Amino acid sequence: YVLLENTSGDMQLLFPRDLALFDFGYRQGQAYYAPADDDWMTLPSPGAGENRIHLIASAARLTNLESLLSQHAAAPASQQALLHRKLADEIRNLKGQHRDLQSTSARPLPMGGAVRGGLSQSYLRPLAREIRADKFYAWTYTITHR
Repeated sequence: YVLLENTSGDMQLLFPRDLALFDFGYRQGQAYYAPADDDWMTLPSPGAGENRIHLIASAARLTNLESLLSQHAAAPASQQALLHRKLADEIRNLKGQHRDLQSTSARPLPMGGAVRGGLSQSYLRPLAREIRADKFYAWTYTITHR
């Protein structure tokens, strides 16, 4: 699962595009890109703040997280803030529950600069980093806007 939590407090599922992908068509060992193909994304930055990209990989489906993501996507604006908090709590709880399964040697990946559209996956492939874990992996990348 790859989620974007932006500076305005919204949470967006980037991967998979559709949770039904886990029911069919998903294969371990296959390269997946988020966003797919040449669908470039721009991080919203309405002033100073932080965008967070949550990367969560699990050998078992995270049905509670999936349920909250579905509720969040379908919720009216009046319930978005509450569901955002529930999603953030669920991510924090998952990290706590699986702390003993995570690699202790994980280090942040260097990030920087600006990349604009027009680059192909063949260009990006050598820049990608493989992450391995036995049963669970979670990492949050924080991008600060000043």
